[in-house]
Amino acid sequence: MKGSIFTSFIALMVLSCFSAASIETYQFQNAGSYAFPLYPGLNLEGSVNGKVVIDRTDQYTIKINRIEIEFPNANNLVLTQFKGSDRSYHTVSQRGWVFKKIMVTAELDPQMPNHIFIRGFVVENDNQLNAPDAPEGQMLFDIASDLENVTPNPLADSVSTMVDGKRAYIKLYQNPIMLNQTPDHYFVFDVNHLGHGSYRNYLRALGGATAVALVLKDIDGEPVYAVRFKDVNGYESETSFERLDTLVKNNP
Repeated sequence: MKGSIFTSFIALMVLSCFSAASIETYQFQNAGSYAFPLYPGLNLEGSVNGKVVIDRTDQYTIKINRIEIEFPNANNLVLTQFKGSDRSYHTVSQRGWVFKKIMVTAELDPQMPNHIFIRGFVVENDNQLNAPDAPEGQMLFDIASDLENVTPNPLADSVSTMVDGKRAYIKLYQNPIMLNQTPDHYFVFDVNHLGHGSYRNYLRALGGATAVALVLKDIDGEPVYAVRFKDVNGYESETSFERLDTLVKNNP
């Protein structure tokens, strides 16, 4: 289903309370591994599958929780306990095939987690653990991958209403998504307008917001809608009201 983007902005209060993280899951897409043969019979080359799980605090702050890599000709690699911030993360694993320790670095943009670069190195001395930006050990593999957001998006609200004499069913999902390879976030709606078809539409949001309910009302005889949401600090607010026909009748 195609969709359109409504670009109205949301006014939010800046609050200083502690914010809870949300969990996002991304699947590898078009991923390939370039390997460096350091041990006979260990082949880390070729197309790989995998996923990345992150904890998101807000639009600009994430923590990598877990990376799973499925190599076509070697045992899978599961990585946890990542450290770092601002696009650069690293961890050390003691389950790296025949090696005592391996260090794995990951480069991921918190605002646009659409691509990831993952590199593995053999840990040759303890000094390497203190300098993850300049590993001294030999490189094992170098992976580049696109990422697809596969985070389950629960239903926030479902309503039906009449528009121009036709019944319209509208579903609003909890989690905003990013569109068009930009850091902008959008609330997601699925619309079924009888006689007009089914399609997906969007409303501008901010990263970290969670949709709670779809609000419908009349203002001066004009049907309008807004999204009630929680911000990253758990406080509820609403978007500005928009004309309902821009959501229900717009089927590009």
